Formats: sequence, structure tokens, C-alpha cells
Amino acid sequence: MATQSTGRLAGKTAVLTGGTAGIGLETSLMVARQGARMAIIEIQKDAGRETARLIQSILLET
Repeated sequence: MATQSTGRLAGKTAVLTGGTAGIGLETSLMVARQGARMAIIEIQKDAGRETARLIQSILLET
């Protein structure tokens, strides 16, 4: 998925741990909306994949 980001974090890379639930999930969504490339580190693979799908669907809507 190649998109051009113009948000405040465009050109930056964020590494988030625990980014699939609660405050971590909300942070993941906020950082993605701001245009950063992201790496979400999560011990639960399924939760990580679901979060990645959620972020991709949100970014495709914008």
C-alpha cells in the first residue's frame, strides 16, 4: 500500500509496543492518521494482524 502522507508525522517512523489494545491501540491509530510509518510490536500475533488491518482500512478511507 503506497500512499503519500502529509500529516504531522509524515516521513517519521514510530515503533509501538502493546499497540493492539486500550491506550496502545488508540495511540497506534493516532500515529497512523498523522502519517508515520509504523512497527507495532505485539506478543499476540492475531491481535497484531487485526490492528494492522484496522489501520489499513482507516487509512484507505481518508
